[in-house]
Order: sequence, then structure tokens, then C-alpha cells
Amino acid sequence: MTLVLVLIALVIAAIILYLSWQPVVEPSRRRSLRIFNTAVVVILILSYLGISLWIRFAMAESADRYIWPVAVGFWCLLSTAATLFVAMLFRNLVLFKR
Repeated sequence: MTLVLVLIALVIAAIILYLSWQPVVEPSRRRSLRIFNTAVVVILILSYLGISLWIRFAMAESADRYIWPVAVGFWCLLSTAATLFVAMLFRNLVLFKR
């Protein structure tokens, strides 16, 4: 239970930081910022799909095959926080550097 609370807190912190630390860009680069943010969402969705398939097939023959959705939930929370932190740093420090 503690792990779930920590992961949820990490995801909430990642979302708040990602949304609050938007770089200030000139109007000509707003479209590229929007494309980057959309790409991050698409990468998250594809990673959820990949994690779900990987864990489902990895646990198919094990004794724990009925709790694969719980493992998927843990991994998706962790990948969400990690992806948003990395994307925020990449966006602010490399792509849209002030």
C-alpha cells in the first residue's frame, strides 16, 4: 500500500512540474511546443500498451497470472513519473532553452 501511495505522489508531482514549468516561447515556436507535448502523451500511451503486453505475457504461465493488472498499474505509474520528468528536463534544457 505504501508503494502505491509513493508512486501516486510521484505521478502527481511529475504532472504538476510538467505543467507548471512550461517554457516561455515566442509565438512562432508555440506549435512545436504543442507537438512536443502531444508526442509525450503518445509515448506514454504506447508505453502503457507495451508494459501491459509485456507483463501479461510474462506472467501468463506463472502462479501470479491473476494479478497481472496490479503489476501493470505499478509499472505504468512508475513509467509515467519517469517519462514526464525526463521529458520536462529535455524540453526545458535542450529544446526550448531560454
